[in-house]
Amino acid sequence: MDLHHVGCLTLDMEASLASYQVLMGEAFEASKVYDITDQKVKVCFVKMTDGVSLELVQPLEESSSLARLHRKKGVNFYHMGFKVAEIDAAIESLVQKEYRLINKFSSEAFGMKTCAFLYNPELHLIELIEQ
Repeated sequence: MDLHHVGCLTLDMEASLASYQVLMGEAFEASKVYDITDQKVKVCFVKMTDGVSLELVQPLEESSSLARLHRKKGVNFYHMGFKVAEIDAAIESLVQKEYRLINKFSSEAFGMKTCAFLYNPELHLIELIEQ
């Protein structure tokens, strides 16, 4: 399992990208912005170091649970994403270790590869991405 990204909520993708561009200067590198239709969000990956990115996640609906999480509770950083070779085996192994599967989906941000969200026993949100 390899760390791929840390997810960060934003209500304004362009403002967040501009902020990280100022912070990182010439080293700033970001992916295109992806619309993730199943999740009703748009995402963009800002490279932090080789192989590890900050995933900016903007909810597309004002009434979504992610928008409420950001507005009402002030939550910004909310999940970590890991690449795995065999996602079904990884899910099964984690579920046996008291992780709880939330959902499994295909993501436009990863070429329609299978992804899954799980809660660990401490209720931290973990995303698995099939390599």
